[in-house]
Amino acid sequence: MSASNQSTHAESPAGAASPDALAAEIRAHGLRPTPARIAILTHLREARDHPTVDGLRAALREHHHDLGQATVYQNLERLTDAGLVARFLDGAGLLRFDANRTRHHHLLCTVCGRITDVTLEPGEARSVDRLAAGVSEKKQGWAIAESQLEMRGVCPSCRG
Repeated sequence: MSASNQSTHAESPAGAASPDALAAEIRAHGLRPTPARIAILTHLREARDHPTVDGLRAALREHHHDLGQATVYQNLERLTDAGLVARFLDGAGLLRFDANRTRHHHLLCTVCGRITDVTLEPGEARSVDRLAAGVSEKKQGWAIAESQLEMRGVCPSCRG
């Protein structure tokens, strides 16, 4: 995998959109575009850090959106159910959120916790799909809907 395959949200197709465009997208996914949802989705689309709920709340507070923890959780749940946001557990077991809905994988730094998106070349992605299909065939009763690689190591900043 080459370094050019690594991406961050700012470089991804899911990048920044106007509040009106986000409101229309939220509406198209069957949700009411509340100010809290627009603020949350805006931040997640621009975030490079795959924030936790607490991290997201702190970042929103810096942009003058003081949302309660329950409000953030409820809106993340609805945005996730609508397919606008994904959630995953990081290497420390913390729940993180990601608005990059293009197919990608994650590099996790075991020292600082940094998470970087990685997009595979088509041939590499097919290899992951074949691996998932093989696992599915060997595990009776499992129908794998999607697969994602999580690679752990030490990022360049921590190595330096």
